[in-house]
Amino acid sequence: MKQRYYYNVADARLHQHAEKGKNDGLFISCLSPVFLHKEWIMEQWEKNYYITSLAGASNGSALVVMSKGTAYTQQSYKVSDVFPFKWINKNGKKGCW
Repeated sequence: MKQRYYYNVADARLHQHAEKGKNDGLFISCLSPVFLHKEWIMEQWEKNYYITSLAGASNGSALVVMSKGTAYTQQSYKVSDVFPFKWINKNGKKGCW
């Protein structure tokens, strides 16, 4: 499986990176201005894709990489205004990430 990672990409250059990935045989399933697009993530879980990487930007956008064949199949979803220490500890004890 091939994956590619970029960071600090300006919005104006996003299309350029997506085209290069497509030309190199990579599969891009979603680029969204919605921070951690919950409905899309849940749809991908149903297709056996799981979060393997994510990044957020100060403008509120996010990049989520989801892959098949990962060991991380017990995942949970949470968006919070503050870092969710209690939620992470609770779900970690259950084995849900």
